[in-house]
Amino acid sequence: MYSPNLEMYASQGFVVIYPFIEGPKQDHNWWVTNTNGDYIVKGVDYIKTANGNLSSPLYQKLDLTNVIIAGHSMGGTCSIMAAKRLPSGAVKAAITQHPGICGPFGPPPSPSTWMETDLREANLKFPMVFMTATNDGAFWPAPQTAEHELGCFKGANVTGPIAFVQYTTDSCKEDHARDPYADEGHTCAFKIAPETPWVTTAIKLYGQQDG
Repeated sequence: MYSPNLEMYASQGFVVIYPFIEGPKQDHNWWVTNTNGDYIVKGVDYIKTANGNLSSPLYQKLDLTNVIIAGHSMGGTCSIMAAKRLPSGAVKAAITQHPGICGPFGPPPSPSTWMETDLREANLKFPMVFMTATNDGAFWPAPQTAEHELGCFKGANVTGPIAFVQYTTDSCKEDHARDPYADEGHTCAFKIAPETPWVTTAIKLYGQQDG
């Protein structure tokens, strides 16, 4: 599902770690979920261990001073929650693409949503990029999802380096380039453009050019 995007990031000189919850096949099941950032935090812990493990293929190949975390949809929520949980300096930046709606009410599992305070606490420690699309109808009928996310973004009173990016309906319309997966609205992140180039710019800025 995310392979073309991950390969794009890897082609720019990044080592990409994709943490599965249960496994490559099991994670396709709708009931396999996580929204508290556990698996991103575990991914950060994993690279530290792998980089120091003589038997690991990643031994001494990772720059642990330039780590970026990112996620889409459920993973977008996890990116916010992981950034809140990780200590200052653990990563250089956090990217959240189309996260679940902010609380207090939202879809399962628990914690079903992120709160404005979560985003604020995360951004106090790390630069962030927050992305959505006008035609994202995953949680509220479009354009209400994007409007809700913007309202939460403003309500968080964030002060650190952070960008809120809302893509137009036209730029995130279905083009069937990623069939059998949809790539419109909420899944605009699957497209090679427009989101992926901006994510690439952000991760290169903070991960390769010292912010």
